[in-house]
Amino acid sequence: MSATPALNTEDHAILLAVNRYPGLTPLKGPENDAQAFRAWLVSPQGGAVPEQQVTSIFSSDHPAPVDPYDERPAIKDFHRALDRLTLDAQRQFKTRAGRRLYLFLAGHGFTAGAIKNDPALFTAEAQAYDAVHIAAPRYATRMADAGLFDEIVLVMDCCQDFFFTKEVMNPTWTPPARNLSNQVKVFQAFGAPRGQAAYEEAVAEGGPVHGNFSRIWCEALASADADDEGWVTSDTVRRRALRLWKDSGLQDKTGNVPPIDLPSEDIRFYRKGSTPQTPAAIRLPPTNAIPRMEPVGSTARTTAIRTGVRATKDALGAGSAGASLPTAVFGGPPETPAGSVAPVVLRRSEVRIETQDDLAHIEVLDKHLHTVATGVGDLIVKLPAGRYTARFRLGDALLEEPFQVLSAPLVVRCPQRLRFSSPVPLPDTATTHEYQSGPADHLIQQARLADATPRTPGQLLVFVRASQHAPGGRDADVDEAMTRLTLRDAQHQALPLDQDDRDAPSGWRFLRASPWEGVHWLSWRDSDALEARSLEIPVHVSDGQTTQVFVDCELRDTLRLPGEGRVRLRLAEASIVSWPHARLPALQAPEMRLIDSLRSRLASPLVGDATALVDKAVGLAAVSPQAALYAIGLCLRQGNVDWHQVLGIARAALAQAAAQAAPMSAAALKAPFAYRPGPPDLFALVAIAEKQLGQPISIALPLSEAPQMAFVWDLAEAWPTGELLELALCRLETHLRVSGGLQATFVRPNGWQLPDEVSLQMATPLAAPEDWAALVPALKRLGPQMTPLQGVIRGRIIAQVTEHGRFDAAQLDLQGRIDAVDVRHALNGLYQLTSETAPPSVTVEETVLG
Repeated sequence: MSATPALNTEDHAILLAVNRYPGLTPLKGPENDAQAFRAWLVSPQGGAVPEQQVTSIFSSDHPAPVDPYDERPAIKDFHRALDRLTLDAQRQFKTRAGRRLYLFLAGHGFTAGAIKNDPALFTAEAQAYDAVHIAAPRYATRMADAGLFDEIVLVMDCCQDFFFTKEVMNPTWTPPARNLSNQVKVFQAFGAPRGQAAYEEAVAEGGPVHGNFSRIWCEALASADADDEGWVTSDTVRRRALRLWKDSGLQDKTGNVPPIDLPSEDIRFYRKGSTPQTPAAIRLPPTNAIPRMEPVGSTARTTAIRTGVRATKDALGAGSAGASLPTAVFGGPPETPAGSVAPVVLRRSEVRIETQDDLAHIEVLDKHLHTVATGVGDLIVKLPAGRYTARFRLGDALLEEPFQVLSAPLVVRCPQRLRFSSPVPLPDTATTHEYQSGPADHLIQQARLADATPRTPGQLLVFVRASQHAPGGRDADVDEAMTRLTLRDAQHQALPLDQDDRDAPSGWRFLRASPWEGVHWLSWRDSDALEARSLEIPVHVSDGQTTQVFVDCELRDTLRLPGEGRVRLRLAEASIVSWPHARLPALQAPEMRLIDSLRSRLASPLVGDATALVDKAVGLAAVSPQAALYAIGLCLRQGNVDWHQVLGIARAALAQAAAQAAPMSAAALKAPFAYRPGPPDLFALVAIAEKQLGQPISIALPLSEAPQMAFVWDLAEAWPTGELLELALCRLETHLRVSGGLQATFVRPNGWQLPDEVSLQMATPLAAPEDWAALVPALKRLGPQMTPLQGVIRGRIIAQVTEHGRFDAAQLDLQGRIDAVDVRHALNGLYQLTSETAPPSVTVEETVLG
């Protein structure tokens, strides 16, 4: 008879379950779930945690109060339990509180914002209008940073449904920041992915109610395979849980896969004996599951569960009937009989991995989480027998599908479309919105010009929305913020915008304009205060083309800088795409998702091998020049940039734009500052690629219009100061460029405007050349109030005065490269910025620059 395993005396657990919500819909399963998990925790064959080290915080522990704000468990109960574990007798945080901490929370939940897995559990005192909550992943992050435990296991069975008028708040409970996160293993498992609901139900009629995920979680802990050393680990439990979720029909029924995040190194939960535990059969849940989500108003909000669930067998591990190829199953590879010698040759089986997104990144991981193959869209690979995981990524969306290779061919499919975040209200994305997608598509279709010609004036469609907007609600801040959006021409003069405000209370605004060809500036002022700033992005408009701009908003109730409003338009993450008038696609058209998938892939820090992506993007370039820009951006993300490829893509896209445009004379195309068909980004990229390849620059420079993409500005600014393209871009910048995001974004002080052309031509210098020597100390003190061109000129002035004792405008080496008028205006601006602090001996003269 085997000895009873020793208890893990350094392990602790906190279980918080909320059944009773006076201000929300009550639940029946959370306490049952916590009790089931507790049974495994204290079992010597399970977690082996001493019973006195498991803290349970349940609704049933407290009488029902009269005032909902007196309901328990409250956030103070959670903090009190944490304090008991982590504080010493002097109420100072311990250096180390234990080996492992289990955190289990069940009840109503929500999420908000753009963080992928950031669920928050409503505590019992929460109301529909007062979202008191515990952001448990953020607590785990803080405890890991403080190094309070070696391992943290966080399990949350609650919804991650979006509630856009709420915000997930950082904990007020703050252990010391010790930067020890890299030494702590953190395992996290959630009952539903971002934007989805979690459900509870009784498996048998009249039986106890359990959360679907909690039931699967406890079953996976008991029945997961052990590794080669007999340990049940975080990896094997995760694999088992996902297999149980799929085989029980819950994946088909809910349409989602619970997110389970593994630590950098496996956590060993417990060691199995020689006799494996037999899993109990999991019955197919009924269709009347109750979502664990907050009610909207006085009635519970329900999410439809997809029907048509395929039949499953009672015994787990059996493949689905009727499949043309065997589906992935768990149950180890065939064992070699005792006394025999295993063959040396590893047989490989063909595995086809399919997704519903042509641009999804596929990564195949072996059981040690090593990458063995990658691809885009679909992947065919030959693998030896064993366990694997197919990881699918698109932008900030990630799904994983475990599978096992035996001896026959296998097809592994991504269970659903990848729901990445997007400023476009596309269907099947994480930020789609029931009150925004329909109106956006309707307005786009109304704007289609079916009888347009290449000379039909271009049009600009701007759809601004707040994807966090509460359906049916009204947010005055959102409506007011959208009214501060304006369109300006190249000289920053306001242009008329037709506004459709019919559904402004639904968190969106539609703007339409028909400006002339060229680059215009979409400008948004962050508040009505005098000291407010404007954020701006350049937008290119061509005759014969409809340019669409989709912008999402961010709602910030806390952590705002002084003077900032609650709503911020996320211009840097805007989606800008142009189409021929007659080919303007519907919102649900495949090319719309493909183009935005490219944007999402480029915005993601993980791109991987871009070869297949570039090929797909180039194929779309014939429809939209934006696809060519995304293709080049992906090329530039590779280790060794193929500048011949960059040059070829840019030239082909410009040729396509020229073919679609009305004929222009050769002289007009070569003339500086003249409009040329095609985004200015492509012209700049041709010049950059030609320079990199040592070829003569064939593009007429300087550019007359500002590029849209941030990476084009980054490339140009990497050139030595004074180079032709760098100075040309300095001339076009309105003020300071903001880093971050795909779109080039600029900050402009409120009220600042470029002078018109007439005043520029009439401007005369305010200081004589010899006066600049006295201004050098003031020039050195200037900061971000300068424009980039002024910054370049300031550097030349300081260098000349330091070397020669005086400033000679004739030696500025800017004349002929950019207009003398612009240089003159920049000098006058510098003088005005420095004159208040300059010595009184400086005189003002009207001397014309040579």
